[in-house]
Amino acid sequence: MGLEQRTLWGRLAAAVPALCFLIIGCVLIPYPGLQNDEALFATAIYGQPGMAYEVRVFGVRIPLMVMSYVGALKSWLYAVIFALWHPSVWSTRIPVVLIGAVTVWLFYLLLVRISDIRAAAIGSAILATDCLFLLTTCFDWGPVAIQHLLLVASMLLFVRFHESGSAKVLAAGAFCLGLGLWDKAIFAWSIAGLAAGRLVVCRRALVRRISLRHAGIAAAFFVAGALPLVIYNAAHPLQTVKEIASHADFNLAGKFSYLIHSLDSSALFGYLVSVPVGESFSFQHALLPWAVAASLLALPFLWRTAARPAMVFALVFVVVGWLAMALGGGGGSVHHTVLLWPMPQLLVAVNFAEISGRLRRFGKAVAVSATVLLVASNLLLLGQYGKQLSRRELTTVWTDAIYPLADYLETLRAYQQVHMDWGTVNGLCLLKKCTLPSVIGTGYLSRDSVDAAGLKGVAEMMADARNIYISHVPGAQVFARENERFRAIARDSGYRQDTLRVIRDGRGRPVFEVYRLRPVAGEERWPE
Repeated sequence: MGLEQRTLWGRLAAAVPALCFLIIGCVLIPYPGLQNDEALFATAIYGQPGMAYEVRVFGVRIPLMVMSYVGALKSWLYAVIFALWHPSVWSTRIPVVLIGAVTVWLFYLLLVRISDIRAAAIGSAILATDCLFLLTTCFDWGPVAIQHLLLVASMLLFVRFHESGSAKVLAAGAFCLGLGLWDKAIFAWSIAGLAAGRLVVCRRALVRRISLRHAGIAAAFFVAGALPLVIYNAAHPLQTVKEIASHADFNLAGKFSYLIHSLDSSALFGYLVSVPVGESFSFQHALLPWAVAASLLALPFLWRTAARPAMVFALVFVVVGWLAMALGGGGGSVHHTVLLWPMPQLLVAVNFAEISGRLRRFGKAVAVSATVLLVASNLLLLGQYGKQLSRRELTTVWTDAIYPLADYLETLRAYQQVHMDWGTVNGLCLLKKCTLPSVIGTGYLSRDSVDAAGLKGVAEMMADARNIYISHVPGAQVFARENERFRAIARDSGYRQDTLRVIRDGRGRPVFEVYRLRPVAGEERWPE
């Protein structure tokens, strides 16, 4: 840590962006309901059937994987948190907001080491207010919060290794990368970008620093971090690779367009909140893409300056990481593209700092003005998201109706709860510690056509009088085709729907329906 970092300005510049991130994140916590993927980690904590893989050591259940490519690292962390703090929206989201704040602080420290305090202040301010980074971390449905923390921590450790040659620091950095891969196997995209960036920018330094001993230490600690993933793929040969490869596609043009929408943070309109329509004023795009474009145009003019290595590293990371993502089946979702963060912010921060330093007399004014403009655009867009969140203009998968649904189902423990739509199972598992008797009811109905075995399975499910069914109301269903099929089969089999309760959200809109099936008596028919 340089002398300038120990000044009052240095301490404030490091602390303020992280504190702002923490405050904004905490303000946003209560508005959206728990999302299904956000609560996925709870299934490993409470042993919900269908979890990918666990082992038993001296009779103790130890979850290793939640899905074939999602590890139980977050589940291990939250097992401790939930043992001390009852599962809720607050105990779920405050820890990841804290993780995000720490990531912003580490990003500041990283920029101080690879550039200077001016770049660190600019970069951390832009990252802390970036809507995509903030919202995906706060609601962490990717999950991405731990991924960002481990990426930035590993980069900072590798820079320290480059400076000191310490084997302990190298081991810690490699261990962070291994943990990231276990947390979610698509962290391989980030590792690819990181490796490519280091090879392009730090090739000579790597040759000087890396010995067979260092390589062995790095490999050993990387494998140690990813060991649960290795164990799972040994028990189920290369299942993680097969699962990721099965999603591969090559729509690069569409994914590049989505990357631009991610950079300007507009990609969450229509997914988290509704698209603003008919408002007198709405701000829907941040200025980060323009800042990235300006930085790329400036790079040739800064080629012989101290800014070049960091800028080239960030550029190579984004290009290689995005290509690995896009060709590997990702890149069409916000929780994929945001894994490229904070490299766009690093590129912009180092560029702004270098240019402002060369302007001498007017340098600080230029740096402050450019940063204020970017941060202001972030905050205006964040205000738009915040306004819609506070008005509960949420999409179906983020509905706050999940809370009254959980409370109502608590009163129906005598029944088996059959989930007929996506978006309820994991949230209810988290809120009720997986104690509600439940099964997934759409398995037979999700195929292209329902075969004889499927019809038999559905018939047995409908005949069980202990079953109650949970779905979104018509028009809000995620699995609309499956629900229509179920209704048609039930109607043709002589059953009618008996609605027990319609669950409404915070604005009074119907979201969920809980119902039973009853045999039709005489001429009575189930209305179309």
